[in-house]
Amino acid sequence: MLTTISFSQLEETIRQEGVTLKQEPTIEDPSLLLEREVRLTPEFYFKQLRTLGTMLSVEEWEEVPSFKLRWFNTNPELPLKRFVLYYNQKKRVLKKKYVYRGREPLVEQKENVSKHALLSAVKRGDSSIIGEGFKEIKIER
Repeated sequence: MLTTISFSQLEETIRQEGVTLKQEPTIEDPSLLLEREVRLTPEFYFKQLRTLGTMLSVEEWEEVPSFKLRWFNTNPELPLKRFVLYYNQKKRVLKKKYVYRGREPLVEQKENVSKHALLSAVKRGDSSIIGEGFKEIKIER
């Protein structure tokens, strides 16, 4: 059974997770601009998974084809400037984009990831669905 939340509960739920919103979300755009120190740790992957799970649980976004989380790194000493997590629930594709200071971005993709699998992983506390099994893809410029 999927627990849904209303769009008006989204911001409060995300803040309860300890995530800072860089910009308030809008109902028309299923993407979030988030700020925090970005270190690619299991804790960070779990925070991403829980945030994506929250987005997937928004009643008004139930039929939306895709979601995007953009994490802006608040630590200028780290080489990773921004991290983007993109999920297309129609195509069942999960993508990660690493944007580094002074070098080309890296994009990885994982296919056949269902909404149910993501929400089950949130429930189990298993962030490996976000952290493992991705393949690098070439960026078209």
